[in-house]
Amino acid sequence: MLDGMGAARRGIALSPALAQAIRGYRWPGNLRELANLLATLLALADDGATLSLEHMPAALRADMASAGHAVADSALEQVLRRCGGNASAAARALGISRSTLYRRLAKRG
Repeated sequence: MLDGMGAARRGIALSPALAQAIRGYRWPGNLRELANLLATLLALADDGATLSLEHMPAALRADMASAGHAVADSALEQVLRRCGGNASAAARALGISRSTLYRRLAKRG
């Protein structure tokens, strides 16, 4: 779907964590909601960018988290790394509470 929107021509890609989150979400607004999200992400992205969970609207990240769609371990690690290990900043970027972030990290072991 990204390819049909000119992403390949512009060198834009999805991070593995974002791709996994998109695949795992139930898309209650149907696929039109997904198409609108991707079109918006592409419109705001610089050429050559790799889109990650941080690029998604906070409301959608929060909805994914509250709907029980666990953010993949790799996504947690990726966001935590980008935030320099700052759990508060990582939780804000993911649209979840800090305690939820700690709980998910603890489940990983």
